[in-house]
Amino acid sequence: MLDFTIDEEKFNALEETVKEFYQKQNDGGYQLTINSLPSVDGLKNKNTELLGEMKKERELRLQLEEQLANFEVAVVLIQAFALTNPTKHSHFIA
Repeated sequence: MLDFTIDEEKFNALEETVKEFYQKQNDGGYQLTINSLPSVDGLKNKNTELLGEMKKERELRLQLEEQLANFEVAVVLIQAFALTNPTKHSHFIA
């Protein structure tokens, strides 16, 4: 099996007929030359879609956490109010 990238030492050890499939790179290594690669556009689009969904989910979670915090504050205030008037508002005391 051929490696996609190899260093000069591995390149020099290859048979001449295999060397023609590699192209020297700027970093001194060699890269397998491929005429056509399968398209990854579908994967890129799905990745973008999933990242967008994740962002929406995160925003919704933050909104719900804020609403929950406001609700918890309201419950504490109601209970505190009920404690100041226990005879009128005893049903609010937990």
